[in-house]
Amino acid sequence: MEFGATAAPDISGVVKQVIPAGRYTYLELDRGPAGVQWAAVLAAEVSVGATVTVVKPFEKKDFASPSLKRRFDSIWFGTLGKTDGAVAAPAAAAPAATLVPPPAGGLAITVIRKDREALSGKSVTFSGRVTKFNEAILDRNWLHVVDGSAQDGSDDIAVTTTGTATVGAVVTVTGNVAVNQDFGSGYTYDLLVQDAVIAPMQ
Repeated sequence: MEFGATAAPDISGVVKQVIPAGRYTYLELDRGPAGVQWAAVLAAEVSVGATVTVVKPFEKKDFASPSLKRRFDSIWFGTLGKTDGAVAAPAAAAPAATLVPPPAGGLAITVIRKDREALSGKSVTFSGRVTKFNEAILDRNWLHVVDGSAQDGSDDIAVTTTGTATVGAVVTVTGNVAVNQDFGSGYTYDLLVQDAVIAPMQ
């Protein structure tokens, strides 16, 4: 069974409120007849009154932001796209990546990668977008997941599972951390999450 949902249609609106919060910028958007909607993008200088588009958005319901100490009934995470008004380029200009926040009790992929030695042999949970899926190699399925927590490619993690997933789907992964794995035939990994359970992100 394949899990996860692809991104919803892009969201556009006039910025009513801007809240910077670390690597995220939270935007309250007036979408006209569609009402008011909160969105979050990679850190950017956006002015109130600008018209912006958030591309590849996905919704998180009942989302609690630790940095803002605030809960949103609904918020859409995505990439800052087309703008009309005073908007600066995202911080640390680089190819845009869609942000996928960690699930409750989970970790960002960059944190798992940074602390992989200490986490070796332990179970971790994270969320992200599937960028690659290969089936039935070395008696397991392989996928790569990114969460947008870095812009230098270090937010990518390799996963093995008996489940399946669709490229582009946003999923939550729980599995065991393994480091310095060499399966031969070019399958060498400094970090791998094994025996993972894949579920659609809630």
